[in-house]
Amino acid sequence: INTINDTVICFGDTLLWDTNLSNDYTFLWNTGSTDSLFKISSTGEYFVKVTDSLGNFRLSDTITVSVDSFPIAASLGPDTNLCSGNSLYLINGIGETYLWSTGSTQEEIIVNNSGDYSVTVTNNRGCLAIDTVSINIIGIAPTPGFYFNTTCLGDTTHFTDTSFTTDGSNIISYFWDFTTGNSSTIKNPNFLFSDTGSFSTSLTITTDNGCSNIKKQNVVVHSLPVVNFLPDIACSNNNITFSDNSFVIGSDIAYREWHIEDSIYINEENPIHNFNSSGIFPVTLNVESGYGCVNTKIQNIEIKQSPKTDFNFSPACYGDSVYFTDNTEAFLGSQITWLWNFGDETYSAISSPAHLFDTTGTYQITLTTKQLSNGCSNSVVKQLAVYHKPVAYFNNKDICINQNLQLIDSSTSVSGNITYWQWTLDTLGYSYIQNPNIIINDTGSYHIKLKIKAETGCTDTISQNIYVHSLPNVNFDFNPKLGTPPLTINFSNLTDNASAYIWHFGDEQSGTDFNPVHTYTDSGYYNIKLIGISDYGCIDSLSKNLKIIIPLNDIAIMDVKPQFKNNYLSLSADIANLGTLPASNFNLIVTTDNGNVIKETFDAELASGSIITYNFKTQIRFSSNTSPMYVCVKAELSDDLIDEKPENNEKCYSFKDAFMVFTPYPNPSKENINFEYIIPYNHDVDIYLFNSTGQRVKTIFSGKVNKGVNRVSINTSHLGNGIFTILVVFDGQKITKRFVNSSKQ
Repeated sequence: INTINDTVICFGDTLLWDTNLSNDYTFLWNTGSTDSLFKISSTGEYFVKVTDSLGNFRLSDTITVSVDSFPIAASLGPDTNLCSGNSLYLINGIGETYLWSTGSTQEEIIVNNSGDYSVTVTNNRGCLAIDTVSINIIGIAPTPGFYFNTTCLGDTTHFTDTSFTTDGSNIISYFWDFTTGNSSTIKNPNFLFSDTGSFSTSLTITTDNGCSNIKKQNVVVHSLPVVNFLPDIACSNNNITFSDNSFVIGSDIAYREWHIEDSIYINEENPIHNFNSSGIFPVTLNVESGYGCVNTKIQNIEIKQSPKTDFNFSPACYGDSVYFTDNTEAFLGSQITWLWNFGDETYSAISSPAHLFDTTGTYQITLTTKQLSNGCSNSVVKQLAVYHKPVAYFNNKDICINQNLQLIDSSTSVSGNITYWQWTLDTLGYSYIQNPNIIINDTGSYHIKLKIKAETGCTDTISQNIYVHSLPNVNFDFNPKLGTPPLTINFSNLTDNASAYIWHFGDEQSGTDFNPVHTYTDSGYYNIKLIGISDYGCIDSLSKNLKIIIPLNDIAIMDVKPQFKNNYLSLSADIANLGTLPASNFNLIVTTDNGNVIKETFDAELASGSIITYNFKTQIRFSSNTSPMYVCVKAELSDDLIDEKPENNEKCYSFKDAFMVFTPYPNPSKENINFEYIIPYNHDVDIYLFNSTGQRVKTIFSGKVNKGVNRVSINTSHLGNGIFTILVVFDGQKITKRFVNSSKQ
């Protein structure tokens, strides 16, 4: 039996059910029809019983047919009065395509003029309806309008009216229909939609001229994000990855904000956070949809205490095992397990392993410890660099006793600078500088060890012996010991333990003979030095002085030290031998301004270059109420000796701090006239000689003079007989003295 499916037909249409069977069969439809073809035009259930010629029958499937009444239900309503600007639309039925008598294909049209308007409309099943209405325009309709904020579930929607009129009429009423059974008559209402979705909301306004109009808009209430995330339990000191499982119906997540402890993570879907301690911690996740809808979830996470994993290791040097030490702190002393990853595809599960790396380079070492009590684990990663070891080396050599030896470090390192040196100097102790200086004061073999360390921590050690040899025992003699130039000296080499010699004779001459002979052609002090050199290069030397002189006599009075007490003058004087020969048996003569003269003899020997203080045995007495004005001390050699510098033989001392000139003597003079003068301080002095007519004969002296007593001697043999005047000028002061010259007979 040919059957058809359940279906819907438009009102006025007929559905034909053809069984496709011949007249050899009889048919009985549930409606009583007996035709093989059955026409259906109304709603109902239909089936057929088919019987063959033998009486056998079969029932068809029952089909359900529905009639869509759209062709008769769709309506523009009765003829009515409208205002210009009102909309005309179906008041019954929902069409899919429209064709208005105005030519518009929109769902509704704006009516501005009176007249008949018709529409041909087809619904979604293709059912066709036609309706006509007569419209009478009675005025101008207001223009409705409104807007509203974006709405999220749970938020109040704020509606704002924007309606206006164009004919001067006033809007007197508002009617809002929220299509949820709720309405409002205020101008700008607020409304809370209880569910998400699209809600057709209309505003109908009426003016005082009797015209009204309606505005419809769909209000979409958006879903809030459904916030959810994991985990809710984890371990401290681990990088915990939070997973955001939030979603929004009808939108995407546009913004995320995590608050975890003091950290804020913005727009991270799966942030990573490390809790340093155990406990219960609130975690907040704020999620915002693409429509600006926000939801928040606060969820506690339980953080269990992890072990505080840590380790250290010994310096990593190629060829040496690296020793790893676990420093993990387990929670409440919990038992832990270890897993070491040495970064070279080798592993260890013991607490503090040792590992030998095959090559130099950088390795990433990972230690993971796990507490058996709560299952929490922790890992720490450290970089380990395996370096080449430095190579220790220094040059050893034989040295001499008491010789300053600098140990030179010649070590090398290709992995980092060498930063540490430790020299072990046998019985001499230690040194920690790179190139130390040592002095060994005994002969023999000494063991030297050098330990070095590079900045990588790698070390190396080398040991060597050095040998210390004795020095030559240098000595010599020469004859004669003293003499005048030219003087030939015979040298005698008395040195032991030397095989080569160098003589320095002190006159820029040298020699290498064992017992040299050398002639000095000039006077002076000569430092003679002999250098002895042993077979091991050890060197020692000895110096002696030789004096070769030109005989000179020069006695000088350096200072006079008087002491006047109870009318007696006591004296001492500093006397120097500035000559090259020793001096003895010379006279010391004291003169004073009152004419006293005493003489004493120095009968000891005063060596060349020596200075002594001589205390005079004789005291000079002065009468009561008088005191010396000056005193002079003069040294005189014996008559057979000549003093090279007689001008330094005499020194005077002044008792007065004033400018004074004493009477010349001898007066009359024959060949020389002498006089003394005193000045209180160092200054320029001018001395002039005038004849009896006042004519200046001669300038005796002009220049700077030291304070104290000064003596002047004038040769008068060339002067004529007569009276002469001596003028002494000191710092603006003038003093004259006269004498008689009788040198010519």
